Amino acid sequence: MLRLTRALAAGIIATTMLANGGCQSAQASGPRASAEPTATQPDNSARLGVQEDPYVTRAGAFYVDEYVPSAADSLVRQAANTRLTVPAARELLVKLCYDYLRVYVANAMDMPYSENVRLLKQLDHEVLTIVDDREAFARYCLWRDGPNALAFLMRPRHRLELTPPPGWTVTYLDTPEKLKPFQDLFAHPPVELALLTRTVSPIGARLPSDGPFLCLLAFNARGSRQLAEQYDKSYAIVTDGRSGTRYDLLWQTYAGKYVIFAAEGDEPAAQAELRRAVLRQFLYDTTAP
Repeated sequence: MLRLTRALAAGIIATTMLANGGCQSAQASGPRASAEPTATQPDNSARLGVQEDPYVTRAGAFYVDEYVPSAADSLVRQAANTRLTVPAARELLVKLCYDYLRVYVANAMDMPYSENVRLLKQLDHEVLTIVDDREAFARYCLWRDGPNALAFLMRPRHRLELTPPPGWTVTYLDTPEKLKPFQDLFAHPPVELALLTRTVSPIGARLPSDGPFLCLLAFNARGSRQLAEQYDKSYAIVTDGRSGTRYDLLWQTYAGKYVIFAAEGDEPAAQAELRRAVLRQFLYDTTAP
């Protein structure tokens, strides 16, 4: 397995906590203070040029015909705010459908967790601007998080959706600017990083600069044919000037959708236990080695 420098592990922990969605934080501190959309991520639709991708066109038309009408009607009923009309709700949800599909296509038929969160924060902000009412916004949040017809666009998921073993915690990273160092190493950008570290107190304190850890890098096989074809070979050994960092194949999973490389800490017994726990989740089988 691979080695990741402790300084890099500490840096990942310090810089990669993702913000909560607008609805969750708005319910705690009020919608005006928390539902503003983030401006750090550019609009992916601009990258596609004037001509719409055929998949976006076909899927978008299907979503608009099949899902938007009932979703808009139920949103208006639940929000119960005279400013939010059915036409206004439909316009918001049509925009969400096409924005989601553009991001999905731009990321090689894959939806980054952080991008899905960004789109939902944008929707939160647009709804709040219309209703201009704390209670109506709270009712919208219940609708958004409930069983509406477009709920499948409103449930951000990590590519490496892991349940940490007892005594461990997981931190995710999937924004392109923070994954750039790994793109330089692999000549292709990973789509997500998951860093598992050991918790050392009941309040969940992390110890990233010491002890065992497991760092997983997921690459989209669809977006990197060369990497997928060479996943069974020794892919890279990188030296940071002080200690070597070796990247080894861990798994090719989700019907071959992701190729996963891993780095680990320097406590063999703990690392072996953690590695087995992670592989069991990939296999969905407790008999995994």
